[in-house]
Amino acid sequence: GKARKIAVPGWDCLSDMAGWRAALLQALPALMVMVPAGFMLVWVSVSAGLLIGALGLFLVPAFWLAIQVQGAQPGSFAAALTYIFSAPRDYLVAGLLASVGWLLGVALVAVAVDVMPLPLAQGVAGALAALWWLALACLCGDILARHGRLWGLDQGVRKASAPLEERRQWVQLCAGRFDKVLLSTGKSLTHKGATVADWQRYDRLLEITGREDERRSQAPAYLEKMVLASAWSEALVLLSREREITPGWLPASPSLRLALARGIHKQAPKMAVALLKDLHDRYPDFSELGDAYLLLAKILAEQFGLAGKAEQYLRFVESQCRDAKLRKQVADYRAAWG
Repeated sequence: GKARKIAVPGWDCLSDMAGWRAALLQALPALMVMVPAGFMLVWVSVSAGLLIGALGLFLVPAFWLAIQVQGAQPGSFAAALTYIFSAPRDYLVAGLLASVGWLLGVALVAVAVDVMPLPLAQGVAGALAALWWLALACLCGDILARHGRLWGLDQGVRKASAPLEERRQWVQLCAGRFDKVLLSTGKSLTHKGATVADWQRYDRLLEITGREDERRSQAPAYLEKMVLASAWSEALVLLSREREITPGWLPASPSLRLALARGIHKQAPKMAVALLKDLHDRYPDFSELGDAYLLLAKILAEQFGLAGKAEQYLRFVESQCRDAKLRKQVADYRAAWG
C-alpha cells in the first residue's frame, strides 16, 4: 500500500487528541490481560494467574506496534501477529521484558504487601507498573525505528530548524572564525529579507571583533532598520548608546527622526523632543515639518506640561503650513489644552 508518514513516538505524541487515543488503545491490551490475571492470582490460583499474565503480556508489544503502525483504531489490533514474525529477534526481547516484568512486579508487590501498610504497597505497585510500561514503550519505539520502513512507513528525516547558512555560521563561530562570519553577515544585510535579528548579530560581531569605527558608521542604517520594523525598545537602546559615545548625536535624516520620535515619544519623551526640535533651522525644506512640530507640541504640552512652549510650535505650524488638515489639528490641540 501507499506509504504513510509517521513520527517515531516521543513525548510530543501526547500533545493532541489523536495522541491520547493511541496511548489509551495501546494500554488497553495490557489492562485486559493484567486485570483477569490479577483476579486469578488473588482469588483462584497464584500459578495460574502468573501463567496467564506472562503469556498474555508477551503479546502486548505486538498490539502496541499495531496501533502505532496502523493508526489509532481498534481494528488495528488485527495486524498484531505480523510484527511478531517480521522482527522475531527484536520482538522476543520486548515480549520477554513484558512477561518477566510482570513476574518480577508481582513478586515485589507481594513482598511489599507483607512489610508495608496497604496504601503504601498500592503506591509501590502503581510505580512499578508505570516504570514497566515506560520501559516497554521505549523498547517498542526502538523496534519501530529499526523496522518501520519495512512495515511500509516513511518515518521521514528530521528537518533542521535553522537555515543552512545560519548553521554554517554557527560552526564557524564555534571555530573562532569571526571575520568570516562577519563578512557573510554583512553581505546578507544588503538583501531585502534582512531582519532586525540579522542586524543585531552583525552589530554584536563588530563589537566582538573590536571594530568600533565600523560599528558607529553602521548605526544610522541599523537604526533605520529597527524603525521600519517598529522595534522601538531596541532603537532607543542604540540611540542612547550612540549619544553616550558622541553627545548630541542624532540621525541625519529628518524623516527618520520623525518616525523614531513617533515610536518612542511615550517611553522616552525627552529623547523625542531632542529628535524634533530645531528642525526648521536644520532642514527648512522638510516636507513633514508641520507634522513633526505638531508632535513636538503634543509632547511638550501633555507630557511636560509646557503649554506655553507648545503654543509657540502651534503658531509656527499655523503661520508656515497651509495644509487644512494641519490647521485643524492646531485648533483641536488648542481646544484640548484649554
